[in-house]
Amino acid sequence: MKPRLFWVLMLAFGAVIALGVAGMLTFALLTVRAFAPSSETRAPWVADGVYTPALIDYYRRNGGWHGVDLLFAAPPFSNANADFLVLPPNSPAAQHRGRGPDGTYGYVTPIIIDDQIVGGLLVTARDNSWTGGGPSAGARGFFRSFGLAGLVLAIGLVGLAFLFARWITRPLGAISAAAGTLAAGRLDVRAPPARIRELSDLAASFNGMAQSLGDADRQRRQLTADIAHELRTPLTIIRGRLEGIQDGVYQLDTQQVTALLRETTLLERLVDDLRLLTLAEAGQLTLQREPLDVAELLHEAQRAFAAQAHAQGIALVVDLTAPVPMLDADPQRLAQVLGNLLSNALRHTPAGGTITLRGALRDGQIELAVADTGGGIPADELPHIFDRFYRVDRARSRHAGGAGLGLAIVRQIAEAHGGSASATSTVGVGTTVVVRLPLHATRNGVPLVSVQPGSGIVTPEIVNRLRDELP
Repeated sequence: MKPRLFWVLMLAFGAVIALGVAGMLTFALLTVRAFAPSSETRAPWVADGVYTPALIDYYRRNGGWHGVDLLFAAPPFSNANADFLVLPPNSPAAQHRGRGPDGTYGYVTPIIIDDQIVGGLLVTARDNSWTGGGPSAGARGFFRSFGLAGLVLAIGLVGLAFLFARWITRPLGAISAAAGTLAAGRLDVRAPPARIRELSDLAASFNGMAQSLGDADRQRRQLTADIAHELRTPLTIIRGRLEGIQDGVYQLDTQQVTALLRETTLLERLVDDLRLLTLAEAGQLTLQREPLDVAELLHEAQRAFAAQAHAQGIALVVDLTAPVPMLDADPQRLAQVLGNLLSNALRHTPAGGTITLRGALRDGQIELAVADTGGGIPADELPHIFDRFYRVDRARSRHAGGAGLGLAIVRQIAEAHGGSASATSTVGVGTTVVVRLPLHATRNGVPLVSVQPGSGIVTPEIVNRLRDELP
């Protein structure tokens, strides 16, 4: 069973706390042992600091050691767990500081007055509690206090470790719970923000992912509804006409067959458009790339829609004055792009208006633009015109206004070529849709350039010569 992060953190914090407190106590022990007198020096140290001064004072007051045994019965001598004896100055033992004649617990300290040894103090401990072998009462008290302080410190640090572990693991638990809820199908779940930056970033990333999944699910549902709606109308018409023919309401004549053929053509076009969009969005749209003359592409599009533009009383012109490099692109797909853009422009441009096809090189990209002088698109509608099934004029029928897939196809084909599509519009002035495509076509490392249709392929050197010849 895998451990929880909370207990892993608590174990790590506990190990650090235990090592810290143990190190503190070890340091205190070593410090006390370093500065306190050892078992070999404690007796003479106490004798020199406490008992010898009292004996010197006694000797000066009495002129000798007569009656000194009575002094040993009074404090500070009576409080020690030891026996005391003053050795005569002529005793060899009184001449040297160190262990006494018993060799076990006795220590001798010379008594010196005016640089003369007047005697020696022999201190004989009754056990090892006074001279060594174990800590003194003060040392034991110090260690008890220090140990208690270490225990209190350890408890406080464990409490802080508990709070920190909870502070870290609680946001993770909330994100984990939110992820479980999201996996169960609730796409509206969100993780609460955290106070730790990394966890807050994780929560924000999770919420962004949940938002994207929710948007994708809504788009999927909307797409399914739109497809069902778009397919239902022509299917209903076809079924109604066929049932009418079956029931004798309609005659099976050329007019009815033409109407049925028109509806099936609409269905076929809708299915093809949806298939193209699906392939493009999946990155599986096949492109037959070849060097493409931009000027020829624009003029071909002009010729294809010239009759329709003339019938509607609309001027259809090509604006291509500067040299434009060749494109490495799929000519059929780009013809489809221009066809969709021109179809939209012709639907929204009134008689007497103008539609202009432009081609230019700007910022290392080829720009293909279709500009009309129609009614324009409102600013709140403009960001959505490249969405599937979106029609600005919702009152327009699908026979007159299409299914709303034309601009979506334009954007997907442009992105499949590594480019982009955008639009600008002013209400009452007109709309311009621009497709930007990267420049790839070269020959022997030199960009291919076209000037006008029928001029063929020329190199940059020829273009520069032509510029020099211009008046």
